Amino acid sequence: MEGENSNYSYKIIKEKQLVIQCHRGLLNLLNAVKLKQEIYHAPQFEHGYKFLIDIRDSDFYSNQVELTEYSNFIMKNTVNKPHTRTAILTNNPSQVARSLLIIIPLKEKKMAYKLFSTLEAAVVWLGLKKDDVLTIQDVIHDISPKV
Repeated sequence: MEGENSNYSYKIIKEKQLVIQCHRGLLNLLNAVKLKQEIYHAPQFEHGYKFLIDIRDSDFYSNQVELTEYSNFIMKNTVNKPHTRTAILTNNPSQVARSLLIIIPLKEKKMAYKLFSTLEAAVVWLGLKKDDVLTIQDVIHDISPKV
């Protein structure tokens, strides 16, 4: 199952219980909410799936209010759902700083979110095999929006 917009896309890999999200270009949190809603309503999606969110090629500009609203949206939509892990791939300090503003409130609610600079470390933390790295890298390449 896949979904795509001009700046984001996703793929659900049911056999790995994994959702891969890719964001490219301007990362708008309103679009990120729309993407999450699309994923949550996808027929292949089940709560409890792991998420790998790749924002390495995105420009992430949001204010504190938007970041808090996004965190609140995630908390509201995952309440009473099975616990899941979310790995966020970043490659610059700005992405790390803004991502931390989102995940700190989530971690306070005992939600498992972590930032990574390498795909291999993210894959291992998600509980997948190191052998899955190349396959996941290929999926990211295939579904990445061309901005």
